Amino acid sequence: MKRDEQTTTFADIQKIFDDAVQNEDIGAHGPFWRDISRDEFVSKKVFGCQIIFSEAGVFVGPKSPLVKILQNSIECPVGRTRPQMGLLYPL
Repeated sequence: MKRDEQTTTFADIQKIFDDAVQNEDIGAHGPFWRDISRDEFVSKKVFGCQIIFSEAGVFVGPKSPLVKILQNSIECPVGRTRPQMGLLYPL
């Protein structure tokens, strides 16, 4: 897909996150998606974890901690369990 044919923008993703937390500044990590560029977002680390996974420069959503933590708790960084997000948020 060409960039000009893209249907979902980073601004759309930011809105999805804001809607999910009702525009609140949630938890210890805060709204890490706000006030950054798309490039900053894809290289972002939260609690020392790279939130977007890529292999050879290709994003692999199912392996991304951002996706995984919405499905189950994850271990990130190694040895530190992070609880599943989304079940009780926003509080």
